Amino acid sequence: MLQRRAAADLGSLTLADFAPRINEIFTLLRAGGISSWSWPRARDLGSPGSGARRAFSLAFLGPLAPVQPQQMVTLAHPELTLEGIFIVPLGPAGGRMRYEAVFT
Repeated sequence: MLQRRAAADLGSLTLADFAPRINEIFTLLRAGGISSWSWPRARDLGSPGSGARRAFSLAFLGPLAPVQPQQMVTLAHPELTLEGIFIVPLGPAGGRMRYEAVFT
């Protein structure tokens, strides 16, 4: 059974917080159950966001079905829980569904 850690403060996270976790597994927690998502990429968007940090995006790969609509979700990892991140489905790639979350 997955033990949830305290949620990270999304407003204080930076790209550097995610760099060591590339290719690790995150678990999507949802009402219908859980599914494993890999996290293959983090990208600097090259411009400052609305606050002091630079904007960045995270790309995730989840199962092809069921496709998650764009929505707020919780993704859990043994060291980090991302509660209330907004994901957008980008389409299939290599037998998986691609999703993106942007942090500004």
